[in-house]
Amino acid sequence: MIKKGFTYLLYFIGIGTVVALMGFATVKHSQKNINGLDISVLDYDSVKFINDELVRRLVESKFDSLNFKKCSQIDVAKIEKEVRKLSSVKKADAYIDIDGKLSIKIVQRKPVARVYTDKFNCYIDDNGKMMPLSLLYSADVPLIMGKVKKENLEEVYTLLTFIRKNVVLNEQIVSISIDKNNEYTFRTRKGNQVIEFGRVEDVEEKFNKLLIYYRKTVSDFGWERYKKINLEFANQVVCTKR
Repeated sequence: MIKKGFTYLLYFIGIGTVVALMGFATVKHSQKNINGLDISVLDYDSVKFINDELVRRLVESKFDSLNFKKCSQIDVAKIEKEVRKLSSVKKADAYIDIDGKLSIKIVQRKPVARVYTDKFNCYIDDNGKMMPLSLLYSADVPLIMGKVKKENLEEVYTLLTFIRKNVVLNEQIVSISIDKNNEYTFRTRKGNQVIEFGRVEDVEEKFNKLLIYYRKTVSDFGWERYKKINLEFANQVVCTKR
């Protein structure tokens, strides 16, 4: 019994020692001077809306110079909040590492289309939300034109989701146009064809018909034979020759 009690005592002493050491290390770390700023844009190879210099200027304008400041003087949560306010930022994490360096990791919003009309000139991101343009970078994405209203954005995003999931469609469709009757047409990269899609109904069926057309007709006659492809009729694809 005494031996067991002694074991428990050693156990609690050990825990207390670890807690004390951790507390000491935390205090010591907080008294360190900030040792530089490390900014990492994790997906910069594919999207370039945000760069190190832009984030560095933002941090320095909001929080003055980091030189000679203690780690304890840096409000990491506030820095994260300010960086996340940038319209092209999807996610930002800031922390001070063991060497006293302030690190900021950023994930950018990814545009999947650009809306270009009299009323709108913006991107749609991969969550279906409107996203401002950038002076730093122009994304190569399909163009959305015509009678675009905010109510159309959900329909547009539905179409874009199907298009982006398929390699052929993603490569081929370069623009989407909406008319006053809320009917959609696409323009293609190869063949410069007009694809009449109609209303956003039976979406999967219509895209499947288009893919069948590409597999069968294009392999036999090439991209230039037809100028218009209509997907609106059930169980058939109607093509118009040039």
